[in-house]
Order: sequence, then C-alpha cells, then structure tokens
Amino acid sequence: MEDYHSCYKNDSDFQANFSYLHIKEPDAEKTKKIPAGRKPQLEDHYGITIPDGTIDQAIKFGEEFLPGRPFPEKAIHLLDEACSKAVTGKKNKLSHIDIKNAAAELIGAGFFEESDKDSSQSHFQPSKSPTACM
Repeated sequence: MEDYHSCYKNDSDFQANFSYLHIKEPDAEKTKKIPAGRKPQLEDHYGITIPDGTIDQAIKFGEEFLPGRPFPEKAIHLLDEACSKAVTGKKNKLSHIDIKNAAAELIGAGFFEESDKDSSQSHFQPSKSPTACM
C-alpha cells in the first residue's frame, strides 16, 4: 500500500484506468454454502473429516472474532487454519474445539482443550495445559 501512495496515487493518468468495485458480502445462507462447497477440497487436501457443524462454528466465530474480514473468506480461513492445526496434532476429524483454537490463535487469545464440550460458549480462556494447542 505504501508503494501505491508513493508511486501511483498522484498519477492521474494511471488512476483514470481504475475504478472502485464494491462487492456486497453474501447473506448468511450463501455464506454457509460457499465454505460447504470447499469442504471436499479441504478434506482431500488435509486428509481429515470435517463434520457439517464445524462449518457453522467457523461462520459463528468468524463473525464474532474477525469483524474486519469479509465473509466467506473469514469462515474459509478459519476452516483452513483449523484443519492445518488438527492434522499437525495427528487428528483425523475436525472438532468445534479446533475451530475455537484457530479463531483464538488468529486474535491472539488462549487455547481450548478437548474437554471443553460446550460449543455454545464463544469466549476464550487460556487452557491450563501448555501443550493444549498441540
């Protein structure tokens, strides 16, 4: 962005070739369909099973904790991060805890352990175990 301001912002000939394109975020129904459509690709890429409920969790936590990013990108990013961490942790199935941990890591909060069963709670609390993220 710095290069843009220093090189191109004041160049009216260059600016005449471009215009702003505002794209509206998809509604909740479309937002769910897009990551669901990517689900087979993520499962094949990571060799992990992604239950349907985790897509809902990714949308929920993306909306709550990543407000500066647009849908569906933030839900897909959370799923991708969660799959990556789950595979490194030698898991073969993604869980809501993996989604919470991916969101927590992206905002710099603590991690959840597998014993945290209540997926309706969205606040982050550090786990007592230093290896909970492994």
